[in-house]
Amino acid sequence: MKHRLLINEVTTYGKLRCVAGYNFATGGMIRPEPSPGGFWPSYLTGQATALYPGNVMDFEGTIPDTEFPHRREDRVVNVGPTIVSRLTTADFASNLAAIGSTLSKNTFDHFRVSSSGTAYVEAGTDCGSLFGVQLPKGSISLEEVQTDRGPRLRCSFELHGSDLCLSVAATDIRNLHERSGLAAVRNGLNNQTVHLRIGLARGWGDFPNRCYMQVNGIYPI
Repeated sequence: MKHRLLINEVTTYGKLRCVAGYNFATGGMIRPEPSPGGFWPSYLTGQATALYPGNVMDFEGTIPDTEFPHRREDRVVNVGPTIVSRLTTADFASNLAAIGSTLSKNTFDHFRVSSSGTAYVEAGTDCGSLFGVQLPKGSISLEEVQTDRGPRLRCSFELHGSDLCLSVAATDIRNLHERSGLAAVRNGLNNQTVHLRIGLARGWGDFPNRCYMQVNGIYPI
């Protein structure tokens, strides 16, 4: 099946990248993959490629036999991807604003939220894995925490009565943070409203059966 996407998520997993975008035909999200549950090499996700935030791309793909919740959006690329156009910053923001918030209270009820603000669903839960959350700028806090891999960003906000504190996986934001520090990331939120892209990581390490929530994109609109 042929799909046309507006790419609005590129996330970092070491040297690899996960990509997702808005499906113009269905109004939902799709995660184009090179193989079932696979990641893209970073050199295929630069600004001149189809797999970059703000770019519109076409591909033909099939639904792989992956596990829920990711199965809802997973599509293996068979033909493409091909870049169609590159939106201006203003047009990209307008499209994100039109997508709006898509993480409903009913869906959020599937999540388990810890006292530290992390949230996850059990692997196999049929609830989808990619969402939009639109919030006033003042309701979002970006902080830096020290880890054994160096300083990492966390994003805190309230959603459906729960206080969340999530890891930031968005590649562009992480790159800006590494280059210029926390102040530069905060200064980029210069609008009154922020569109957050929220995604679920696949189970890993000590928690193979937990799909943790993370921030896949931070866009002032």
